[in-house]
Amino acid sequence: MNNKSFTLIELLVVIVIIGILAGVIMISTSSSIDKANLAKAKGFYNNTRNSLLLNTLSEWSADYVNKNGDSWTLDDQVGMKDGIFHNGDLVACSTSACPQTITDEAYGTVLDFDGIDDYIFFDPIPNIDYEYTFTVWVYIENGNNGLIFKRAHCDGISLSNKKITYWIKRNDHASDSITSNNEIMLDQWNFIAMTADLKEQKMAIYVNGVETSKTVSMDDSFPFMLSGGTSIGKGSGSSPGCPGDGTALNGKVKEFAIYNTYLTEAQIKEKYMAELKNFISKP
Repeated sequence: MNNKSFTLIELLVVIVIIGILAGVIMISTSSSIDKANLAKAKGFYNNTRNSLLLNTLSEWSADYVNKNGDSWTLDDQVGMKDGIFHNGDLVACSTSACPQTITDEAYGTVLDFDGIDDYIFFDPIPNIDYEYTFTVWVYIENGNNGLIFKRAHCDGISLSNKKITYWIKRNDHASDSITSNNEIMLDQWNFIAMTADLKEQKMAIYVNGVETSKTVSMDDSFPFMLSGGTSIGKGSGSSPGCPGDGTALNGKVKEFAIYNTYLTEAQIKEKYMAELKNFISKP
């Protein structure tokens, strides 16, 4: 009987081939998971938007940028609050570096913030009292801490250690905040929704459809402060005690919207699951 065994070189070749195949499978699986997460986030966004359409106060998209004189504006598609591009404190952006938009492979034209001095400023948004919702599509470049948006005296959404925090302040003494339990996806698009009903003393934040909620310490007896405007990408002024203020965002934003109603958990689950089913059924 002629017994033949594998040589050392042949064994090494087999091991290398197995390693390459395993790497291909892992990359393919990771890519599929990323696409599934993005599809879920898109489904959640579409249903959130449809649920709140009649309550939309302002909505901005990078698809609607225009030049107004020497400066550039981000046009409000619903209300009358167009934003002005800035690349430095109190300086409207009018150089060749403006507007700060780029073309994203998945989303087309998007706002691009350099993490230094880019931001967009809006006049105060009226008709927001004790019940409201904010939504934003955001892409974080490298997991840095930064301000996504700030409005009025000291309300805003910021990023810290890959988690999203919404902080709220109603006067010099009443403040509260909520931080997401789950982390954002780095170097990918994330959908963030923050909703509050101070009459019921409840607040919730959603990161790609995952909820974190809490009972807040303030109610509708606290006066709302309209001092100051709204900014995306960086706080436009000094507000001591506001998390993230003064820290610029290094990332991209596609759309941002403000609504004058609270988004309930029932609305989210019903709409989100229906949209998720549609994504699953598509080839």
